[in-house]
Amino acid sequence: MKLKNPALYLTLALTLVSCSESQVAETAHRPSIVVDKIAIMPIGIAPGDSNLAKGASVLTTEITAQLAGKKNINIIDEDQAESYLGDFSGSSHEAVRFIGRQTGSDSVLSADINRFHQRDGKTYSATTPASVAFQYQLIHVESGKTLCSGIFDETQQPLSANLFSFTKASARGFRWLTAEELLADGLAAELDQCIFLTD
Repeated sequence: MKLKNPALYLTLALTLVSCSESQVAETAHRPSIVVDKIAIMPIGIAPGDSNLAKGASVLTTEITAQLAGKKNINIIDEDQAESYLGDFSGSSHEAVRFIGRQTGSDSVLSADINRFHQRDGKTYSATTPASVAFQYQLIHVESGKTLCSGIFDETQQPLSANLFSFTKASARGFRWLTAEELLADGLAAELDQCIFLTD
């Protein structure tokens, strides 16, 4: 069949796709799942790296601080996690949901820290910048769905190396951040993108 007006059909198709995407976006911003009680799992780290152990501690503290007052959170340490799991056998995803059910939580936040390098130098004269990388995911206990996830990976750069980072540099006071400050800044940015954590 030969189309009489291909341009018209293309316009209609693009309009339908656009409408469909708008509806999906609108639906995504009105979640039916309610997140009230969150279990915070022990931060995953590679064994034998003292820097990552420090970073895991900082990340736990920051998650607790940034969610305080927003949600009912329950910090699970490694001993508690082992106690809850007992003889449980299954995938790590299933284990997280199992602990969520054991603690009466409707969702579980798990995170891994991959890099935590401290700044070498001072606030305005660092010779080596702070460098931090971590990832997180928020899992719904009942359905097993990943409600939100995020990856942060940044080694701070001088403004001269990336002029497009002016807004970020300005917000940071044109300072060289410590690893703790960089992690806190990155975590805030990641959690702010999760509609289940911003209420």
